[in-house]
Amino acid sequence: TNPAVTALGWRPDACDGRVARDVLVGTSDGRVHEMSIDAACGEDGPRRPDKGCRMLIDLSREGEGGGFVDDGSVDRAVRGIRTCVGGGGACVVLVATADRLRCFTGGDTLARTLQGVGGAGPRGGGVDPLVSMPSMGSRGKSNARGFELHAWHHGRGGVGARVDRMAWLVGGCGVYYGHLDVAGHDPRAADTVLQNHSLVPFPHGACGESDGAPLSMAPTRHHVLVAFARRLVAVNAVTGDLALNLDPVEAVNRAGGGVRVRVQAQVQAQAQAKAGDTPGSDRREVEDAGDNACLATDEVVGVSFLVTTRGHVLKVVARDEDKDAWRSYLARHDFARALSHCRTASQREEVHCAQAERAMAVNDAGKAARCYAKAGDFIDADVVVNIFKNAHEMDALETYLRRRLDLREADGAPAGDPAARQLAAWLLDLNVARCEDAARSSGAMSKYPKAPTDESNDEFVARGRLQHFIHEHGARLDFDAAHAELTRRGRADDAAHLREAAGDWDGAMRHWLSVRRDPGEAARVFRNPRMPPDARLYLAKALFDLDPATAVDAFVADDDLDPARLATEVFEGVAAGAESTDPRGAVAVGAARYLAHAVTRGRGKNPDAVDRRVHDLALRAFVRVYPADPGALIGYVRDGFGTDSNTGEPLYDPVVAADLCERVGAVEAAMCVHCDRGDQDAALALAAAASDDLALAKSVLDGAGRGSRSRFGVSRRDIWRKIAAGAVARGFGAKVTEADVVEAADALRKYEETFGNGGGEGADG
Repeated sequence: TNPAVTALGWRPDACDGRVARDVLVGTSDGRVHEMSIDAACGEDGPRRPDKGCRMLIDLSREGEGGGFVDDGSVDRAVRGIRTCVGGGGACVVLVATADRLRCFTGGDTLARTLQGVGGAGPRGGGVDPLVSMPSMGSRGKSNARGFELHAWHHGRGGVGARVDRMAWLVGGCGVYYGHLDVAGHDPRAADTVLQNHSLVPFPHGACGESDGAPLSMAPTRHHVLVAFARRLVAVNAVTGDLALNLDPVEAVNRAGGGVRVRVQAQVQAQAQAKAGDTPGSDRREVEDAGDNACLATDEVVGVSFLVTTRGHVLKVVARDEDKDAWRSYLARHDFARALSHCRTASQREEVHCAQAERAMAVNDAGKAARCYAKAGDFIDADVVVNIFKNAHEMDALETYLRRRLDLREADGAPAGDPAARQLAAWLLDLNVARCEDAARSSGAMSKYPKAPTDESNDEFVARGRLQHFIHEHGARLDFDAAHAELTRRGRADDAAHLREAAGDWDGAMRHWLSVRRDPGEAARVFRNPRMPPDARLYLAKALFDLDPATAVDAFVADDDLDPARLATEVFEGVAAGAESTDPRGAVAVGAARYLAHAVTRGRGKNPDAVDRRVHDLALRAFVRVYPADPGALIGYVRDGFGTDSNTGEPLYDPVVAADLCERVGAVEAAMCVHCDRGDQDAALALAAAASDDLALAKSVLDGAGRGSRSRFGVSRRDIWRKIAAGAVARGFGAKVTEADVVEAADALRKYEETFGNGGGEGADG
């Protein structure tokens, strides 16, 4: 007998009102054909509509060892063909028979996808079925209407939307349901298209023996409608639960499981119903509706229709299917999709809790900890703590507590929140216990010094983790209770860290300065950006007294410190202190280093940016360290750090400064001080008295302004005259050569020739 057409598949983008290309036709003998139709009319009349037809693949002939004998015992008919276009234009073709589902991929047309290049065979697989179901019997007993194949986009979207779901009605077995990855699959591997697929059997009670085999199927977003002769059922496609089970002809506007059924009779039946005047006429009409014939779906709006054998149409509308869809996925442990369908925070927390329980069941405590933390208040924290303690998963317990506390703080938990305080207390106890265990292990291993061990490193790491926790979350702890517990367990250092986290700066610094005498830790606390400036100034003197070098490092790194107030609090007595109180000079060196930083930072700013008192203290400090470090004092006065950059006026007391410099023998610095105040005569006198070197006397010229007369009325010419006169008269001792005398006399002669003898009052050199 001639084979019958049993399935059709086509590409909508290759079809229009006149031409249909790339059409696939499945037949009852297990073959798939390609057909092209051209309905255009020419001058000589209509052309043949079957313009092209050729066989592409014969699914009834499988390879050796995998085929079956054509003895009529197996239904070979192609029951469904669904096509779609994936990423890059590659086609995907699903072909279903009564008991096998195949997938073909990779071609740019449907024909090439099934047949391959040059007829070499289908690309990307397809001959070997993706799914095989039990045989449904011989062709004679098989019901062709009990097998359907559907592929659709779960959000509908109409024609052209890329499909991502498939459902295969497999006779009386149930519905095979799965997800399609059309865009991201590997074109060379057909088995990457179908994902998360399984058989959804008809649930118990869905149909009886009198209902017979299923006739038709229509998928919704999360359910599958299946029509039997006298019954319509809706099965949850994820869990397989029965959502609706009714006799359509007895149901009008009934709801169940998110699926509402509305009966819409044909026009003639409505007219007959209107003609009846006695009650029950509607019922007689419904009873006369006939058996169910088929199901159809409007792909655009997602509405299904059940058609009966007597022409009645029942409209089936799925409403609010997403409401409990998350529970369906949760029941299958598909947590990602369950979370994507959750509508409230409590639903997401329940999913996270179930995910955590699943992780614990497979001994993945780390993942369980992360999921329990996201579960929030759905499960009590003390229950989770006991779960991890009983499982001896301390690392997972810490992960849970930290993440749960972080999430609670991110949610804006107020200060003093009881739940956050309890979480912090558990974390504190956990970290202290870990430190104690590491210390005991380290003490036990110390008896075997030659044995390789990382116990001491473990103790260091545990202590660091405890301190990190205290600084990060210490404000959440009950300070009094936590401090008492740390003190009781002999962890005074950690108690000091707790004081720092709580803002008890005086208590924290007192521990490091007086009890432990640890300048490094004290400086770390001092540099804490949360410490108020007034507290820093109050504690600066004690830190400097403990270790000047470390303290100065902290002072220099802190740009917010007021140099004037710090100088008053710390360096007032240091600059003028006696040598006996600082025999090594460390205090003076530290003071000089910070004061040099302070005056250098103020250079170029408003003269009042750095208080004059700071300059006075700086100069005194530089004088104190002059014997060991002459460059500090000389650089300060010579390079202009002690003068106003705009007016040239000294910012220190020049009279006191000159006296101090002369006392320690800093002649060059004293001469610079005299020059800064404009007293070049004093500078020349000091140079003449201190040295017979003419170069020292010449250096006074560098301190004389070229554009104006000096403060005491001495010009550069006057200085030259005095240098020359002194050189001629005294020769500056044995260090002055004849050439120096000639140079000075020649300079004196040139100035007198240019400006006259003595020059005018305003003459400048």
